[in-house]
Amino acid sequence: MGFISKILASLGIDGFATANIFSSISKPEFLFSGILLVFLLLYGISLGRTRALMSLLGIYIAYVFNETFVFFNQLYSWIPVKNVHFVRIGLFILMYAVTYFILNRSVVKTRLTIKEASFISVFMISVLQMGLLLAIISNLLGSEILAIMPKFYITYFGTKLALFCWSLAPLIALVFMKGRD
Repeated sequence: MGFISKILASLGIDGFATANIFSSISKPEFLFSGILLVFLLLYGISLGRTRALMSLLGIYIAYVFNETFVFFNQLYSWIPVKNVHFVRIGLFILMYAVTYFILNRSVVKTRLTIKEASFISVFMISVLQMGLLLAIISNLLGSEILAIMPKFYITYFGTKLALFCWSLAPLIALVFMKGRD
């Protein structure tokens, strides 16, 4: 009996239940989720309030641009890639970076400030924009690539319903995030 098991047994916690908890914590999905949350926390802190909001706006603009881009056939002929979905993803990421750069250097930066937003609200914006990015990229991937992803990933990021929910969630969250008066 291990040290942790002895402590839990002395507290009256069932060994079978703790074994299930520890086995679920050690699954790759849980560990990946933990790493992703730490990344989001660091990302939110480093980005700051105003830039997080500009980044979110940049995601929406880049996605609209990607969905309305009419020159994909010409682009596919210029870029020799087997999977054309990567061209769409590359264009989306490029437009996101360009849009973010333009927004960061524009007058919009002073207009979009959330001066007194709390750390929790900045973290929530970061989580929502990462979820939106994952949903957009997942929906740009082909079905053959999405088929090899874990089922929970497809459910929460890889469907049109998931994309709709992730695109609506930041807008709803921003309605409830107010600065202190």
